[in-house]
Amino acid sequence: MPVKNSPKEIRDMLQWLGSPMRSKKQVNGVNESDAEILKISPSRWMAFNVDGISEEIEYGLYRDPYTMGWITVHATLSDIAACGFKPIGFLSSVLFSRKFTLESKKRFQAGLNAALKQTKTPLLGGDHGESAHGVFHGFAIAESSQKPLQRIGIKPGDLIGTVGTLGVGPALGFRFLTQSPESYFPESNFRPIAKLTEGMRLIKHAHAAMDTSDGLASALHTLSILNDLRFELNFDQLPYDKKALEFCSKIQIPRETLIFGEHGDYQLVFTASVVEFAKIRKLVPGVTCIGRVLKRSEKQHLFHTGDQKKPWNPGHVVELNKDNMENIKAAFTDVVEWARRI
Repeated sequence: MPVKNSPKEIRDMLQWLGSPMRSKKQVNGVNESDAEILKISPSRWMAFNVDGISEEIEYGLYRDPYTMGWITVHATLSDIAACGFKPIGFLSSVLFSRKFTLESKKRFQAGLNAALKQTKTPLLGGDHGESAHGVFHGFAIAESSQKPLQRIGIKPGDLIGTVGTLGVGPALGFRFLTQSPESYFPESNFRPIAKLTEGMRLIKHAHAAMDTSDGLASALHTLSILNDLRFELNFDQLPYDKKALEFCSKIQIPRETLIFGEHGDYQLVFTASVVEFAKIRKLVPGVTCIGRVLKRSEKQHLFHTGDQKKPWNPGHVVELNKDNMENIKAAFTDVVEWARRI
């Protein structure tokens, strides 16, 4: 993938990645899919994904070990869901903080075990140790007899859809950044569930899909760049989570701020033709049409709310420098000010 056609995170990675050997069976290119996909036979694909959490713990966003275990699983499986695959096994790599007590370790594992039970995914094994800060990674193996969904393949005229509600992840992040009372949005509100069943139902009908682990705007930015297309969103149709909206009201920020939160929800965003979208509505619960794909000739992304239509840039926050907490807070302030001008 050319560097210029990549989001900032991928451009940075490509500067140090070099040219590692790749499998001839691999279907996807760099950043073209949420998981890494191999075609094993004419009618069998396998997907592999590794994901983890560390900054969330280092900064203090996650304080409950149960949350850490839960997210270790669902962050990993959410990428599998975006490909439309069924997980067949999970492994964990656990580095507990040296401050973790035995009870904290048990609570972490309780969250991890509950998430695996919820997704009916067996734990195959893993590794554990200690570190200055907690670092937790999950590794998932999945399979499918259907051609996988990737991030590429979007067509002009497609409808854009989401599965699930949006805003819980950003709300937790914003509560942390604003140092609002925990009662405004408790950490226990953040229990996303990877949309595995929904992804498997999308696989035959959608053109492309991606999870919202880094937020809705970030996902749309990546899909736009990879497919060289632009999007028009109806902000009034976005399926905001009620608790997230209540939080925004408490700290007096516009609901549209949630779109740019990069601590995401692990929901799905996808595109499909008008005909296939109608089929998806019948097959997949919780689907919302939030916009449409514009032709390449269009120069800007558009949003409309009420009776106004304006240009917007879903990659605005993605491309900002957020290498420390001060810059992260500045990016948040920037988005709030933008949302208030709508």
